[in-house]
Amino acid sequence: MVSKLYCSFPNFIVTNHSAAVRTATIALFWLIPKGFFPQQDTGQIVDASEAPPDISAAAIAARQIALFDCAVGDPAVANVNS
Repeated sequence: MVSKLYCSFPNFIVTNHSAAVRTATIALFWLIPKGFFPQQDTGQIVDASEAPPDISAAAIAARQIALFDCAVGDPAVANVNS
């Protein structure tokens, strides 16, 4: 016959583990520094373009030039890197 202590021991482990995870989550919420985003606008935007894997180098270059022309055409854009 299985004792009650044997049956209640896994519940004790799960309950303590849940409490430990909850406590760690709350502690990390308070300890991790706030401000993942800069307080001021840095004026930079990073973008990526994608193309199908079977595209030729000339075709991808033409698409990159079209994207470049689109970005440079905006008066608010000062510089574009590719």
